[in-house]
Amino acid sequence: MNDTIEEVLLTEKEKRRLMTILIWRFFIFFFMIIPVLAGCSYIAFLAAISFIEGKWDLWSFIVLFMYFIFLLLANKYIFVFYKNAFRYRNITSKQIIRTNVLHIKQKYSSSMKFQFEIQTDYTTVDTSKDVIIFKDVDFFSLQEGSTIYLHILPGVKSEFLRITDDLIK
Repeated sequence: MNDTIEEVLLTEKEKRRLMTILIWRFFIFFFMIIPVLAGCSYIAFLAAISFIEGKWDLWSFIVLFMYFIFLLLANKYIFVFYKNAFRYRNITSKQIIRTNVLHIKQKYSSSMKFQFEIQTDYTTVDTSKDVIIFKDVDFFSLQEGSTIYLHILPGVKSEFLRITDDLIK
């Protein structure tokens, strides 16, 4: 394992980009996700009231079950990006990890075109699941054994600030 980790300060361009992402994510959250969540919560509330009033039926069970499944999935796949964005406010530094590419798998999807799964000494980068804010490397040109630099934000999950093939601070 040839990983080296270096801690450096964020550049002004990276700070501006993180603040822009923070603003956009909260705009989407307040104007799209909260109304959907409020509507689903109201429907689940009505289903719960039907139990209290003794007028429940099969749909009451289905609605409550689907509501809890929705909350669990939203917590795993949607809210994590908002938790990460909330952490952007206090981040002043990043970690640069020098690592080697062990394996590259390329997939094609009609919705996202080409997707790459890059296994390195440090972690696996899956472009269909992970957010890459600055993509400074051409994934088509990567080969097994290449050295790449993963720029990550401390405490932020499933997001990479930058992936480069040379050391950019």
